[in-house]
Amino acid sequence: MSLTDSEAQARDHSRSENCGAATDPTQPEQTIPVNDAMLLRRHYRVFVGGFDGVLRVIGLLQQRRYAVRSLGVEPAGARDWIVNIAVETTLHDATTNLLTRRLNRLPVTLEVQTTSCSPVIRSIWD
Repeated sequence: MSLTDSEAQARDHSRSENCGAATDPTQPEQTIPVNDAMLLRRHYRVFVGGFDGVLRVIGLLQQRRYAVRSLGVEPAGARDWIVNIAVETTLHDATTNLLTRRLNRLPVTLEVQTTSCSPVIRSIWD
């Protein structure tokens, strides 16, 4: 069973109408407000109990797809560890302390400290 030329053209036309709705130049473009699009680099010191706590912190960062820019681990006594993290977050995440709250929900977390917060520079022109 084959389609006639007019049926094939009608089918292709209906497909292009459906796909063209999202890129229609007459529709106003949705823009993201500048403040929501801005990224901030935050530095955290997370005190955890045991090396399994270090692995849980790293797992949380990976599962939630945080943009980790640096990660350091150092012992803080017989069983405790300090995880130093530099993460790029959105302005909304930074103002609501979402990562801090997520880290505090881990049962191995002893303390979370935010050491600094600065805007991310994307290029020399920023």
